[in-house]
Amino acid sequence: MFKIREFLNFGISFLKERKIESFVIDAELILANLLGKSRIDILMNQNLIFDQKLFSKYRELIFRRSDSEPISQIIGYREFWKDRFYVNKSTLIPRPETECLIEEVLKIYGNSKNLLFGDFGSGTGCIGLSLLKELKNSRCFLIEKSTNASKIIKKNAKSLNLSKKCILKNISWNDFQLNRRKKFDFIVSNPPYIPKDDKKILMRDVVHFEPKSALFANDFGLKSYHEIISLSKKYLKKDGFLFFEVDKNFNKIRIPFFLQLHSVTNDLLGIERVMVLRKVC
Repeated sequence: MFKIREFLNFGISFLKERKIESFVIDAELILANLLGKSRIDILMNQNLIFDQKLFSKYRELIFRRSDSEPISQIIGYREFWKDRFYVNKSTLIPRPETECLIEEVLKIYGNSKNLLFGDFGSGTGCIGLSLLKELKNSRCFLIEKSTNASKIIKKNAKSLNLSKKCILKNISWNDFQLNRRKKFDFIVSNPPYIPKDDKKILMRDVVHFEPKSALFANDFGLKSYHEIISLSKKYLKKDGFLFFEVDKNFNKIRIPFFLQLHSVTNDLLGIERVMVLRKVC
């Protein structure tokens, strides 16, 4: 039999030895999730006793984390914006910096209602679903080509009671078709944008455990942007906006005549993170 204190002592020590930077919080999160309790609960009740079978399961999960498997994949979810989103190995793990996309959309559309928008390359659905909760009476097309990722989108939409407000398309954005009588008020996307040559400089937990199709893009990381920009000519309303998460190469994106650069916004670390384009014709 093992006390919670002994679980945590093992998990923290093992992860620290394996040079996992967030060794304390990871050990706590893994145990809390395994027990179906909050971190506060386990920290306040460290004398509770559990059997060898549970300790063996905890040890297995700690071993996975020690091999750099992301904590979100081990516990099955990630907090983003105001909610918890399920993840799996086919989805990009939501990042805090991606919340900047939500903020930039709300700066322009925060008081709007009855909007129709598209989330291109939805992953977990965290961007489109978070915006649906903020934009009253609006509807969203969630476009995601991965079947396994689409299953997670359905699960997240159901858990947030948004299934009736979103339309999931398990398809490549290049194959997407919108009713000719409709156009999007805006399009939002966190597309693959890492140049393939940068793979060697990324952390192991990213390269080995997250879907490469959601990370890397051809044409020095610019291919996805140019494809979505091309689609926006057909599917975006005049004076509608296109919101992109970007990286250091954003200034190499070719902006066509029908779009105008509206703004580029930094994240909390001062890194240029969101580019906003307006359709002018």
